[in-house]
Amino acid sequence: MEKLGYIMIHNRDRLQDGGKTIISCSSCAKPLIEIWVIQPQLPIKSKIYATCPYCGDRSFLQEFHGKFSVGHLDDTVITEMKEEEFHVKENGSIIQKIKIIVVEEK
Repeated sequence: MEKLGYIMIHNRDRLQDGGKTIISCSSCAKPLIEIWVIQPQLPIKSKIYATCPYCGDRSFLQEFHGKFSVGHLDDTVITEMKEEEFHVKENGSIIQKIKIIVVEEK
């Protein structure tokens, strides 16, 4: 833990660059969304896929560790994000989510 002025900041809560991934359609290979892992140190495991507005299919299911942020690309817009499944693993330390991101053309 670090003290900055009067604010106490826990290392666990700090934003870090955990990398950027572009998720593309599994059929037509068009890029759909960007995922930025911003807190890779958190014990969260998420599985994500995005729908494809170009061919109607979707991306492959991809797994990310830690907290993340989702962004659209120049040609797409995110219209909906929903969770399909949520559960805590037996040891209670890892939360697993499956997020569905609905993408449309701009």
